[in-house]
Amino acid sequence: MKVVKIFLSILSVVIISGCHSKDSYVEIESANKELSKSDILSGNFETLSGTWYSEVGKNENQMILTIDKEGNVKVFNDNKEIKNKGSLVVANDNTFDKGYLVMNVKGIKEGKERNVYAGGQMGQEQTYSKFDRNLYFFQGKSEFNRDEVGFDFSRESEDVIKYDIPKKITKDTLIFQENEKPKEKGYGRPNPIHYTVFHRKNEMNEQPTPIKSNLNIDEIKNRNLSSIAGNWRNPDGHSFKVYSDGRGESFFHGSTRRGVIEFSTVRDDIILGDFGKKTEQWVIPIYANGDIGREVDGVDGDNIQIIKSGETVGATKNTFLYDIFELPDGVPRLSVIDRDVLTLTDHFDEYFESPSKVFFREKEMKQFADVKNENIMNIDGLVKGDFSTVVGTWGVPEDQGIGNRIRIDEKGVLTWIGSRSAERIIHDVKHNGDNSGIGIFGKEFNWETVTPSNYINFIPAGVAIKGEENSDSSKDRIIFGSIEKQSDKKIFYRLDE
Repeated sequence: MKVVKIFLSILSVVIISGCHSKDSYVEIESANKELSKSDILSGNFETLSGTWYSEVGKNENQMILTIDKEGNVKVFNDNKEIKNKGSLVVANDNTFDKGYLVMNVKGIKEGKERNVYAGGQMGQEQTYSKFDRNLYFFQGKSEFNRDEVGFDFSRESEDVIKYDIPKKITKDTLIFQENEKPKEKGYGRPNPIHYTVFHRKNEMNEQPTPIKSNLNIDEIKNRNLSSIAGNWRNPDGHSFKVYSDGRGESFFHGSTRRGVIEFSTVRDDIILGDFGKKTEQWVIPIYANGDIGREVDGVDGDNIQIIKSGETVGATKNTFLYDIFELPDGVPRLSVIDRDVLTLTDHFDEYFESPSKVFFREKEMKQFADVKNENIMNIDGLVKGDFSTVVGTWGVPEDQGIGNRIRIDEKGVLTWIGSRSAERIIHDVKHNGDNSGIGIFGKEFNWETVTPSNYINFIPAGVAIKGEENSDSSKDRIIFGSIEKQSDKKIFYRLDE
């Protein structure tokens, strides 16, 4: 009898554990096969199978999906406790040629078919349809346009689509609707639709390591701008200079606008304020395109801001930052601003919806991968004898007579156009502390024998140095001789851009 009791006890444990095991967490290996439309439409989901982890930010809970080759989906929380389950249903296969499929996860509740969502909830208000679109699978390197896929979201919160969904996809990605879309009740503001981004377990994104910030918010509050003083540059050719005493200068297309900077608001690691013309009442804004605002525009202000390195893009609520900092396959609101940035409103807009230009500290621009002008004068290259970034024709725009145009070739040979002067060799370029460069033209000289008349100064776009403040610092420049000792110096710009 005792043996029978022990047997029955063991049997009951086996039965109980067996009942729970079908819903316990079991990791599923990915098949690592190319997506097969024919297999999927026939009910074979092997090419989608695997374990998928959600991309999460600070204080967010991770969700886990497992998909088997039969299309069974289980949703687990970060403790690997099951939250819900269902089966994959293909809602639209006409997008397959673009590299993605539109699906839903069908669950059963009280005998009724319901949608299952990424958060583990099951639909309550909406009637299930096999054509429901709430789970999107994108194959790596697929043709993808975030704004054309047709994601569902609440019209009252249209920005949500940009905060939750990557702009570029290079690896297999699942984008799963997080919550049910509430029915319109004719009043109030319905909850927005959110999306959760999933990647295969071994393909989770890594956040970049931000450059250490020297920003001193306490000093800035006391109108000491030393920690942001210096030259800032924009990849499109705009330049901005901050002085420690609160003055600012904006340069673009040969236009220089000077004004004052007054910061008034600190929100987390974002500092907002005004750049413009100071009046008795307020600061009339100066915009990045060179325009000056109207008298009444000073009331709203906040056309300039500083964002500290390490801030997340979505937290700023400035969508113009997405194109610069959003990582491929990454959730925009989780992308990190990896260096200090200065932003300046681009132009006047009656509804204050103008985008802003984004500026980087000049010394960090060379680390910025998306600089559009690859031909910007490279002082480090010149020091090493690489003249590729200064090759071409240079001249004084307002006077292109004899002596005012030169040509430089890839070997550093300088020729005066229209003159019978012999060719001169540029050599021994040195890097100055202000990020400009100075070299010698004429192989008969060295740094012990050269006189200032045979100096050649190289000043990259975005660099403003003492003695030539009135030049266009948004462009590369060349100046001959000693800059500070010339009152009528000629400034050479590229003529073949």
